[in-house]
Amino acid sequence: MPTSPSYVNHTAQRNDTATAVPSVAVPGGVVDGQVLLACLSLDDSALNTITPPSGFSLLRTASTASPADVQSLHLFAKLAAGETGPYVFTLNGSAVRNSLIVVAYSGAKLPTIGQTSINSTNTNTGDPTTAIAAAITTTSAENTIVNFTASDDTGGVTAITHPTGYAERYDSAGGASNAVEFSDIAQSAAGSTGAVTTSIIGGTQVAWLVAMVALEPLDVNDGTYQLTSDLYF
Repeated sequence: MPTSPSYVNHTAQRNDTATAVPSVAVPGGVVDGQVLLACLSLDDSALNTITPPSGFSLLRTASTASPADVQSLHLFAKLAAGETGPYVFTLNGSAVRNSLIVVAYSGAKLPTIGQTSINSTNTNTGDPTTAIAAAITTTSAENTIVNFTASDDTGGVTAITHPTGYAERYDSAGGASNAVEFSDIAQSAAGSTGAVTTSIIGGTQVAWLVAMVALEPLDVNDGTYQLTSDLYF
């Protein structure tokens, strides 16, 4: 029987100095067939379009606006195949501060757009504030739910606390660029992820974006779970 996809490793870079070509190395331990998710958040930019590295496809993108702050989040995915890196994402616009994460999961199918969501606010929400993810309804058991939260502020250093029950994998709190955190949890039964909330602390005026991905497990006859049977009489 399939089990929930497993976190393998990630690489991440917060660029507090503006750049138009953010990049990271291949996460350690990646092998062919694993799912790679890339989350790129841009500070003070809602209009940039992104040219991703070969093989990565855009799943979702969203942006915030005034009065709180302008920032955007872009979510990509691919199946690992002979990965060498580095992964360079090209911004088709001005150089901006940004944060980039690439994370690998084993035992997962490549997600579809319907297995993702992005929610955001451009309201001056104060300190602290709660970022609320848009729920995803899974149609199979043993999914792994991945949560990416990005936040910027106009008056202080931002820290992000991961959702209750989730395992935190990365947190880039503080700095001049937008803070980013990602975490995950296994969801054993099919159904809605429900309201998933992240706490953002430290900014006087906070805008945020939250991306969610539901990773389905490989079926017993898919990939590494292929079964064979030999009968002897």
